[in-house]
Amino acid sequence: MPYIKYGLLAAVLLVVTILVLSTPAKESIQEWRPAAVPEKPVVNESFSASPMSGVAPLTVTFRPALKNTDRISLNFGDGSPRISFDADVSHSYISPGVYNARLDQASGGIYLGEDRYFDPQVTTLQTITITVY
Repeated sequence: MPYIKYGLLAAVLLVVTILVLSTPAKESIQEWRPAAVPEKPVVNESFSASPMSGVAPLTVTFRPALKNTDRISLNFGDGSPRISFDADVSHSYISPGVYNARLDQASGGIYLGEDRYFDPQVTTLQTITITVY
């Protein structure tokens, strides 16, 4: 019996040796490398403005790029009231200055009817700087 035991052990060692010797050399194994990452992140624009600078009075056209505009509002950054924003809208900046037009989305709050909410939480989706000379 010991001869059979040692014979099986020798056969297993022979198979392992053959497998080890038949594997490719280290130089031929390609290293794993992660996929290329772009240098700059892709910006998901929620809206655009044109022109973004000019002489006062400057009329700027804002265009939404969102498909779902539920509870979305546009804040022109000049103290005028924010408006709901589901289609192109034009706004005139009368005085020279730098204005930050913001696209905001409301969530939560108490529904008052007619698309009005009390105390919603507002998140800014995107800001565009408008410069008026």
